[in-house]
Amino acid sequence: MVLDEPEEGSRVRVSAVLGGVLVVVVVGVLAWLATGTPAAPDRTPGLRQTVRLRDVWATTPPPPPVAAEAVAAAASAPADVPPGWLDVCGIGLVKESEWMGQASIEARAASMAAARRQAVAAFKARGDEVSHAVALALEAYGGDVELDEALACEGEGCPAIPTRIESPQARKRRFASHVATRDQLVQLALGSRNPEVYALAYNVCEMQGGDDAGSSCHMLSADQWARLDPGNGVPWLAVAERAKARGDRAGVAEALYRVGLATSMNARVGSLSQRLIEQGAGQGGRTPGATPSLETFELASQTFFLYLPGLSGYSVLSGECSATAVRDANRLQQCAAFADTLWSRGTTLFDWNIALALGARVGWPAERQQAARDERDAVMHAAATSLDSEQSLSCESIRRHGQHLTSVGQLGEIGAMRERVRASGRSVADWAREARQVRDALVRSADAAPSVPRVR
Repeated sequence: MVLDEPEEGSRVRVSAVLGGVLVVVVVGVLAWLATGTPAAPDRTPGLRQTVRLRDVWATTPPPPPVAAEAVAAAASAPADVPPGWLDVCGIGLVKESEWMGQASIEARAASMAAARRQAVAAFKARGDEVSHAVALALEAYGGDVELDEALACEGEGCPAIPTRIESPQARKRRFASHVATRDQLVQLALGSRNPEVYALAYNVCEMQGGDDAGSSCHMLSADQWARLDPGNGVPWLAVAERAKARGDRAGVAEALYRVGLATSMNARVGSLSQRLIEQGAGQGGRTPGATPSLETFELASQTFFLYLPGLSGYSVLSGECSATAVRDANRLQQCAAFADTLWSRGTTLFDWNIALALGARVGWPAERQQAARDERDAVMHAAATSLDSEQSLSCESIRRHGQHLTSVGQLGEIGAMRERVRASGRSVADWAREARQVRDALVRSADAAPSVPRVR
């Protein structure tokens, strides 16, 4: 579902309500579309040779009346940025139409390719098993991209959007060009006793190797992932998903039983992003918590999604704990255990939202449901408020988002958001009350706006 807000202020309020996880996801999506997908074609050799983003915009003139010194600065306050311009960390002021144009996207793709190669080399040089797996995953996930699909362009805003993108067929060819690297990652996982290495290989294969009949990805299994990480409910959900797909009811029951006993629900979302940001800080001589380079941040945002395929097993809970299924007393008890596990052991908002849905089905008291909703809304609002920025590419915004990605990798998404509440010095009740006020104001604004249907 796409919510089209009537004016800019409403979009800001929407981000504050939706929470930090969506802020990170939106940043990652934009980074993937703008820098991870495109690669410069051969007919633009000058752009292909671009190594640093700032080289592309070194000659971009500032718009009057802003002083030239402001353009050269690494960051500017939002008030200093004229309409139609962006404050880009490490570069200065850039016209929004140029930044989103095809030439810029191709230049940033070349810069990102160089950053990826640098990160891969750095992780390989470390010599440990996990770093080796990270390097192989980054190689398998990247690659040169051909912009082979033209986009129709109409209206005054036409130059501000890409004119060519990567087609699904080209994406498949790109992944296929890295089959050897992906196979190396699979072989590393097969010989490893480290659940982090196995989970990384499993997720990479789920993203790009599951449909290839000849792929070595078929040598990996959810069962082995669960054996390596038996107290973690996430791989057991993957086991249940596979069992359900082959009609193995006993296998589903056994796997879900282990989910109910899980001592953690660790999807490792954010762990690779954390490693990239910390590695980038080390290479650049920066101190922990410093602003990452724009390339490092965008690469970390892209790889945030690498662990998401492993969450598909959660879909099993929807059917196994449906409103009809929980009429059975035994199933009701089991689904109540799932709700408790997801709420108390969960690390992502995905866990909490499913726990709330299951809690309503299995009879959580109204007071417990309301308290859980309040805490969820509070941490989401606190995180979104701390990350919200008029200039999302400014150094200050990238520093805060980079710290959040690192915190998600260390503490989990929920832990990182709870830390935002703790650091604010405000109570959960206070944040929840403000979140409700913002949401109510948004609803009133939407109700008062002209009704212009938009279908897309």
